[in-house]
This record gives sequence, C-alpha cells and structure tokens, in this order.
Amino acid sequence: MKSLQGSLLDAVSRSALGARLSNPGIGLCLLRFAGPIVIAAILMVSISRLNAQSATPASRPAKSGAESQGVASKSAETPSGNAENGKKLYLRYGCNACHGTQAHGGGSGPELGPNAIPFEAFRAYVHHPAAEMPPYTEKVVSDQQWADIYAFIKSVPRPPDAKTIPLLNHN
Repeated sequence: MKSLQGSLLDAVSRSALGARLSNPGIGLCLLRFAGPIVIAAILMVSISRLNAQSATPASRPAKSGAESQGVASKSAETPSGNAENGKKLYLRYGCNACHGTQAHGGGSGPELGPNAIPFEAFRAYVHHPAAEMPPYTEKVVSDQQWADIYAFIKSVPRPPDAKTIPLLNHN
C-alpha cells in the first residue's frame, strides 16, 4: 500500500500543477516574486553574522562600565557631527521605521531626541542593543556616521505639548 505522501506526490505530478512546477520557467517566476524576500532574509542573516564576528570582547560595553574592566574607552566627549548628514544617514539606515522621522518614537522604537542619552552610551547601545534593534558594528556604520546621526537626533525640536494643541483640548 502506498503511503499518503507518495499518493499525494503522484497526484500532484500527474496534474496540471505538477506539469507547471516541472517547467524550468516556473523557477524564474517564483524567483521573481519570492526573490526579494529571500534576498532580504539572506542579507539580514549575513549582517547579523558579520556583526557577531566583528564584535570583540573589547568592543562590548562592560556591565559596570568599560573602565572598570580595564577596557580603554573612546573619548568621553561627543564627537562633532553634521546634523544634515545625520538626517540622511538616519533615513538611509531605516532608523525612522521604528523611531519615527523626527526621532520622537513610534512603532516599536522609543523616542531618541532631542534629549538623547550621552554619546558614549548611545554608541555602545547601537553596537550591542538589548532589544529588537539590530546591532550595527563599526564595519556597518562608522563612529563618525553615528556622530552625525547623534547630531541630527539632538537637533530635532521637541514635539509640541498636547496642552498647546487646541484641537486636543476641547472640553
């Protein structure tokens, strides 16, 4: 007695669907529609692996501060950044998808600006995030690019207080 799987396979191969699936052109058709999704998945895995490989123990933030474990930290001062370039990078790297176009939060990401955390904490977090954010090592985004993004975040004006918006204050 044939197995159910074998019977189904025979039925599909004898049907019009089976004839279509065995046609070499169907592979190209499937690739055309599913290709971008597969490519995106491969890129995400590749970036994750690249980030994991480039993350050395010295580049990971120490639990009690980088200095406490003898790891030399970068300058405590915020490097000068270009806010205009930072906005372009913020959009290019898709930060707006989670944090909103003006870094006021939205979707799954918290508000980033204008009262951003200190640059060193910001830099350490983007290299080794604790939440859903993908990690961005120096191989992916340079410290100067992060300084530019940080300058953009700091330059964003605060959103208006809800009390100052007449439409929201009708009693």
